[in-house]
Amino acid sequence: MLKRSERVKLMIKEYMIRRMEGLSNLQIAEKYGVTNQTLYRYLQIIADNNGVTRESLLDLPRKKNNVEYPKGGKKEEISCSIKLEDKFDTLLNVLSEVMNQIDMIINEQEEK
Repeated sequence: MLKRSERVKLMIKEYMIRRMEGLSNLQIAEKYGVTNQTLYRYLQIIADNNGVTRESLLDLPRKKNNVEYPKGGKKEEISCSIKLEDKFDTLLNVLSEVMNQIDMIINEQEEK
C-alpha cells in the first residue's frame, strides 16, 4: 500500500469537487503540489471512493455548470460524502486502537 502524504489525502478527498469546478487533472495535481504522475497513481482509489470508473476521470472536464442546485443538490451530496469519509476514517483509527489494546491484553494473559 502506498504511503500517503497529507496533501495526497486532501487531493483524494477533494478531487471530485475540483473536477466539478472544471479543473483538469494537471491543474488539480498542481493545486495540491503533487506531480501529474502521482495523481494518476491514485485515480483508481478516487474512482472507487466516488463510485465512478477510472476511465471517466480521464475524460476532459466539462465547463462549470452555471446551474445552482437547490438545497440537497449535488454539491451538498459531495460535501456530505467528504464528511462521512472523515468520520469513517476516525472510526477506523479508533477501532484500530481498540484492537491493538485487545491484542496487548490477550498477549499479557497468554504470558501468565
